[in-house]
Amino acid sequence: FGPRAFRTALWHLQRMAAELLGTEDALFVPSGVFGNQCAIGVHTSPGDEVIVAETTHVIDHEAGAAAALSGVQMRTVVPSRATYLTAEDILPRLRTVADVHHPDTGLIIVENALAEGTVMPLAAMREVADLAREHGVPVHLDGARLFNAAVALDVPAAEIAAFADSITFCLSKG
Repeated sequence: FGPRAFRTALWHLQRMAAELLGTEDALFVPSGVFGNQCAIGVHTSPGDEVIVAETTHVIDHEAGAAAALSGVQMRTVVPSRATYLTAEDILPRLRTVADVHHPDTGLIIVENALAEGTVMPLAAMREVADLAREHGVPVHLDGARLFNAAVALDVPAAEIAAFADSITFCLSKG
């Protein structure tokens, strides 16, 4: 199994991932943290703010990487009615008016399924995506357990992925 065979296998894996999620392309990275941090770096500029639930993987297990690697601050939110973020939770935290005293909202991160097993309903994902698009803010889906969520919701993974501008998923889960 030489370098050429490896590159070919990797290309096929990336194509398969893109097809499963209904995306234009896919990129294999060695870990979910790596994928999440790539997405944060792509969607944000230094000084931006990222809206995220306080108990997500990006907060609990990524050691402040977003600040160190992308120069962004995390605006954590305690979900009001569930363990996942809703559009109602996010709306008052969006920075929609230019103000030199506030960072711009550069990204919203949602998780589906969450590490503790909760699955975010499609309606809630749609509401977050609609709110984000209305305000020109991208959405990243930390989908480490995306295929678990797809099974629980009885939908193809692409239907969940459609509500995000970038998606990570983990080959070692689900």
